[in-house]
Amino acid sequence: MEFSNEKARYAIKSLRCLIHPVKGKIINLLEKEKKMDVTNIIQVMNLPQPIISHHLVEMKRRNILISKREGRNVIYSINPFFLDELKKKVENCVAIELVIK
Repeated sequence: MEFSNEKARYAIKSLRCLIHPVKGKIINLLEKEKKMDVTNIIQVMNLPQPIISHHLVEMKRRNILISKREGRNVIYSINPFFLDELKKKVENCVAIELVIK
């Protein structure tokens, strides 16, 4: 089994991203609604646009979310492959930790 600090860092940062209160609420919202534009996310979350945009950009950069432009709107949804990929990386890190011990 190959140990990769990069994979471990990715898994840790992604997990931190998921437990952040604002990001967690966005994920729950998108899980329920499947896809939403930024304006609707801002209205439901009742937070300033810069805060929501910051979190959306960060989650998109970590491949948690995907986006597509529809006219003037950017529509966000959960990346269907993200959770599977994260699960594999976390399991890999746990398995490596067990081998090391």
